[in-house]
Formats: sequence, structure tokens, C-alpha cells
Amino acid sequence: MNDDMVHMEYNKQEIDAFRLEIEQQQGMILSSGTMRPGDLIEAFFPIVERVDPRKAAELKRKYGDVFIYMYSPEYSAGIGDGWFYDDDNLAEAAGWLVGDLFDLLNEYGPDAYHFSASEGDGACYGYFLDERIAAADYEINDMGGSLDIMDAWEILQEHCIDVDDIADLIRERLTMACYEDCDLAEYVVSRSDGMSG
Repeated sequence: MNDDMVHMEYNKQEIDAFRLEIEQQQGMILSSGTMRPGDLIEAFFPIVERVDPRKAAELKRKYGDVFIYMYSPEYSAGIGDGWFYDDDNLAEAAGWLVGDLFDLLNEYGPDAYHFSASEGDGACYGYFLDERIAAADYEINDMGGSLDIMDAWEILQEHCIDVDDIADLIRERLTMACYEDCDLAEYVVSRSDGMSG
């Protein structure tokens, strides 16, 4: 087995465990009360180190000056302001690093969740359940075992959830168990496969 295969397996296991953690907590807050790039990097980067060490090493190489500054004794002692105002190039690089971390964290999260700032608090960053999916799940779950396949399909369409998104969620077993009870999983996956074929 080559190094790339081992790396992919390691990442998959770690990412799956991380996704399960988010689902079990029904979301996850990684940072709140600050928008300073230094604080966000300190909050977000450990997740990348945990689930994708190779990508973390790549980011350290790409943004070496930012990490050198952040690991300096001055920064650790609170002399650095976290905004990188004293160096325009460093400030720009820190902004790009935060953007890359956002992209990776979105990629690592479960399909039913998005990584962003909270709608009610722009300084609260984490994983939030897609509101369309939450509304559809609530409505479908509320109907319980009496739901038939066409009722469930209609609810999902009312909430404007794309058939491919629903099929992906079902394939990854991220949706409610009642989807399986009403045979919706098989129906949606067949609809999705038929549309893409």
C-alpha cells in the first residue's frame, strides 16, 4: 500500500469521525466573540491538523510567515494584535489563510451542515444545519410512520432541496431514519441517478 493510499484512509477515518461528532452535537461552534484573523486561525487550524495532517503541513509551508509570526514569543505574550496591522503583506496572507481554512472546513463537514458565521452573530463561526434540510426533516419526522413516499417527496420539493443533494445525504446516511421507513431513499436515489444518466 503506497503512502497516498494510507493517507487517504487516515483522512477518511478522521473526517468521518469529525462529521459524526458534528451530527451528534447537531452542529459545532469553533470560535465566537472575535473576527481577528489570528484568533480564527488559532481556532480553525487545529481541526485541519486533526483530520488532514498533510493539508495542514501544506498550509504551514504556503503561509510560513503567518505561522512564524503567530508562534513567536511576542505574539504568544500578547504583543501581536491578531489583526496583523503592522505588516500589510502578513495581513493579506493571514486573510488568505483564513479563506483557505473556511474552504477546508466546509469540505470536511457533513453535507447537511455548512461552515459559516452564524446568521445572528457575525463573530460566531461553526457548523450549522442547512435550514432547508432542518425544516424538511422536522416536517417529515413530525408526520412519523404515517408518511408515504409521495408525501415525503412533496415536502422535500417544497423546501427547494435539490434531488442530488437529497440523494447524497441519503447515500451517506445523514438523513432521518423515517426516510428509509417510507422507501424514500430508494426513490430519491433512483430519481437522482435517472437525471444524471
